[in-house]
Amino acid sequence: MSRLLYRCDNLAEIENTYKDLRDAGVEDAHLHVIAKQDGQLLRRGLNAANSWYKTDILNGWSQG
Repeated sequence: MSRLLYRCDNLAEIENTYKDLRDAGVEDAHLHVIAKQDGQLLRRGLNAANSWYKTDILNGWSQG
């Protein structure tokens, strides 16, 4: 599983990047945003990452 991590302190910039990726053809199911307060993401229409994506368990499991 490949991941592209992008760190940003400005939620408006994340919102613009998210929109650009969707416009480029990336599906919402493949976009996950990690934030301290998931409620802010949901209010802005961004896909918040669940607890599985916030850890590296899935990646470690797939590699054995």
